Amino acid sequence: MLADQGSTLDNRDGTEDFSIPPLLIEELKIEKEVSNFVEAGENYDVSLQVVNHIPFTQTGVTIVDELPEVTAYDNGSGNIEPELIGNTLVFDLGDLDYLEESSISYQINT
Repeated sequence: MLADQGSTLDNRDGTEDFSIPPLLIEELKIEKEVSNFVEAGENYDVSLQVVNHIPFTQTGVTIVDELPEVTAYDNGSGNIEPELIGNTLVFDLGDLDYLEESSISYQINT
């Protein structure tokens, strides 16, 4: 017989798990990812994942993302075109229903 410790598919695996299921935290959640390796003078990719875990439609959702110093938004690279205010990008997502997800991607120049 083999041990099956740490399996997420077995509630008898002998491993405690105190993580809270995401739907129990009722908020608009945003996750940001940036290219792993950045060299000066190159573009790099940024992606934002947004999900509404508030059990109501959220209206007029905007996402604000501040650019790091010495970087610039690559015009036209966004799948949702942002409003650029100084070094800040403002993405207008409109309304997000409960459990609806939205994805934003764009590039930055260094």
